[in-house]
Amino acid sequence: FVTADTSLPGRWWMLAGIWLVNVCIGLSMFCMAPLVSVVAADLNLSLVAMGSVLGAWPLLYMLVALPLGAVVDRIGLRRCVTLGAWIVTLSVLLRGQAQGYASLYLAVALLGLGVPLISISTPKLVNYWFPPGERGTATGFYMSGPSVGAMLGLALTNLVVMPAVGHQWRMVMLVYALMTAIAASAWWVVAYRLGPRGPSDREPGRAMQWAQYLRLLERPSARRVLLLATGSFLFMHGLSNWIPEILRSAGMNAASAGLWAALPVAITVLGAILVPRVTPPGRRARMLILLFLLAAVAALLLTASGFGWTVLGLILLGVARSAFWPLTLLCLTEAQDMQRSELAPAGALFFTFGELGGVLGPLIIGALAQVSGSFVLPLVALAGLCLALALVSLSLERLQRAGA
Repeated sequence: FVTADTSLPGRWWMLAGIWLVNVCIGLSMFCMAPLVSVVAADLNLSLVAMGSVLGAWPLLYMLVALPLGAVVDRIGLRRCVTLGAWIVTLSVLLRGQAQGYASLYLAVALLGLGVPLISISTPKLVNYWFPPGERGTATGFYMSGPSVGAMLGLALTNLVVMPAVGHQWRMVMLVYALMTAIAASAWWVVAYRLGPRGPSDREPGRAMQWAQYLRLLERPSARRVLLLATGSFLFMHGLSNWIPEILRSAGMNAASAGLWAALPVAITVLGAILVPRVTPPGRRARMLILLFLLAAVAALLLTASGFGWTVLGLILLGVARSAFWPLTLLCLTEAQDMQRSELAPAGALFFTFGELGGVLGPLIIGALAQVSGSFVLPLVALAGLCLALALVSLSLERLQRAGA
């Protein structure tokens, strides 16, 4: 498997740089969520159209992740992260220039080219530079980055940034694009000036080995993990993109909805760091069962009337989804039969299947809300999805126990 030299202090600089880039990924993913009604009114878009826009980048991600996973080692992991960070910057910048559905859709979709370059490279970088005992902490830390970015976007967009730029949503996109450019520059300094000089993160001799994907898909445990990835991404992308509108439909104003929508994200930041660290490898699937059950309860509480029930639902939502990504990804990359050469393809498969759910989540919630006239039906559907994912996690746990 992958070895790491614990004497290389530069690995923590690398992790900090990756975390900062991931913060801006989360910001770019969810900075439009508080502005859905404003953008829709300005560009004359329906809820279904906005749902398809919010799911535009996962669609491109799903299409390019497998080819990128096959060649990422040839490009070089550090170069992939750098290129991806600048593509994310361009995506946010172009959103502010959109004049209609098509241009906005393409600008958001561009994010689906930048994010996979980062998300496929990062797990392998962590496995290169961190010993097994530190990988859970490192994985949870860098995966908390998107949650921090999402929290900033949800909480500050309508409360601080919009008033500061004269309530012009296009200027908000410019501000966030500048922030992402700063993060991309900081990563470049860390990766090429302060990062460790240990094992190479580039393997130019490897060809595109599509057979690796087929071998991974033949493993029952991998298939279950990929199913969990699809379902959990559907839940998280769908709910995260629509939660400000769900809270506004419950009677909150735009600023309050954005602020309260950041509450579960804040809890997620802490959970993403702590839960993988305190969950032993043999019990990760068991922990997922509990988290999916909590997510189902949280979705149902958001349908209840009353401010107290809403707050309780938001708290449980933050606790539940805090470790969906790190635990499911670790279940895949830490499998006993996982080889070093399979890490990048495994990461590509994980995020490809995951972003299938990322495409469907915002679209399904928008469509169900438009058909039913409220967000009750979408939330009940998400609760049913989480119950099904808990059963899949139970099957994975039994399979792992039998293999051990």
